[in-house]
Amino acid sequence: MKLKFPEIKKKIFEDIKGEKFGSLTAIKLIEKEKDGFLWEFKCDCGVKVVMYDGMIKCGIVKDCGCGKSNPKNIEISEWEINARKKLYKKYLSMKERCCNKRSEIYKRYGGRGIKICKEWLDSFDDFYNWAIGNGWVDGRSIDRINNKKGYSPSNCRWATKQDQERNKTSNVHVEFRGETKLLIEWCEILGLKYYKTYRRIKYFKWDAEIAFAP
Repeated sequence: MKLKFPEIKKKIFEDIKGEKFGSLTAIKLIEKEKDGFLWEFKCDCGVKVVMYDGMIKCGIVKDCGCGKSNPKNIEISEWEINARKKLYKKYLSMKERCCNKRSEIYKRYGGRGIKICKEWLDSFDDFYNWAIGNGWVDGRSIDRINNKKGYSPSNCRWATKQDQERNKTSNVHVEFRGETKLLIEWCEILGLKYYKTYRRIKYFKWDAEIAFAP
């Protein structure tokens, strides 16, 4: 059965001032950002928090962490709230590039068949739980192990910037003094600037001996 990947609609501002979600009441709009609208909410316990409206409206966050909206009174730490906020931004960005045909980078992802597995597409919580259990730390980005395949638990990892550079489809293998390595690896070994050396190899067609000169 072929999965249908819905197009993400342009984010439309909705005035939710005064509305209540769980234990949180919307007080005022703080800022409009690319990833959504930041609102100040007041919890029934009196604490104020700033969150994206999308996280509140879809039930990702229901209180400030005090547990008033949680019948089992399971503690929600400040760390978890911050983690959910950061991962929600990454989740939206992933859906944007794979599902939104109006996105500037859609052609590099959804436009060439890169899709999101149904498990993640239907549930942020499933994506969040996978992320927490599979090496996410602040500062790392989601990376597809096989660039020809889509986003799924079996094809994704949390990578550093260096890891992602190694996994780009535009990567270049270079033979130098009898050894073949990725260009980025040669740059790390020789202390060269990657993009400068990349232009020399890729566009100017220089031999490695010349391109690797300081």
